[in-house]
Amino acid sequence: LSLPDLQVQERAPTPAESWQASMYNENAIVNANDLSSQKSFPPQDGFNFANSLKAKNLWEDRAMYFGVRSDAEVDYKTSRIAEQRKQQSIRERSGWVGFGMDVAAGALSPTILFPFIRGATGVKAAALGAVSVAAGAAAQEAVLFLNQETRTKEQAVFSIAASSVLGGILGAAARHASPAELEKMANDMANAPGSLSIS
Repeated sequence: LSLPDLQVQERAPTPAESWQASMYNENAIVNANDLSSQKSFPPQDGFNFANSLKAKNLWEDRAMYFGVRSDAEVDYKTSRIAEQRKQQSIRERSGWVGFGMDVAAGALSPTILFPFIRGATGVKAAALGAVSVAAGAAAQEAVLFLNQETRTKEQAVFSIAASSVLGGILGAAARHASPAELEKMANDMANAPGSLSIS
C-alpha cells in the first residue's frame, strides 16, 4: 500500500507582495540603490573558490559566485541569491497581474522616459520610438543585470526586445498626440497614481 503523492499548494501572493516583487525584479532605481549599498569583503588568506562552494553544496551555481574572495562573501552572495529567488517565485505565482506590475515597475524608472519624437510618420515614427525606448531599456537592463546574480542573459534580451516593440507602438501613437498630451503621458509615467515621484 502506497501513500498518495501529496503536493503542498502555495497560496497566491497578495497584491502588495506582487508589487514588491515586481519592483525588486524590474525597477532600475530600486536595483541601483541596492547595487550601491552592496557590502565589500577583503580577500581571505588561503581562500579556495572551488573548495568553498563545494563544501556548501553551491558548486552548481558557481557562475553566480565568480569574483568572490572569502567565505564571508560566499555567505553574503548566498543570502542575496536566496532573496532574489524568493522574489522571482512570488512574481511567477502572480500570473498576469504580476506581468502588469512588471510593466509598471519598469516604467517607474528615468531610463524609460523616452522622448516622443515629433515629425515622423508611419513606419518611421514606430522605428524611432522603438530605437529610443530600446536605448532606455538597455540602460535600465544593465543596472538590473549587474545587481541581480540570478538574472540571465535571456531575460535581459527579452526585456529589451519587448520594450522596443512597445516603443514602436507608442512612437507611432505619439505622432497624433498634442504637446500637452505628450507632457501628461510623460508625467503619468514618472508619477504613477499612488506612487512617489522619481524625478
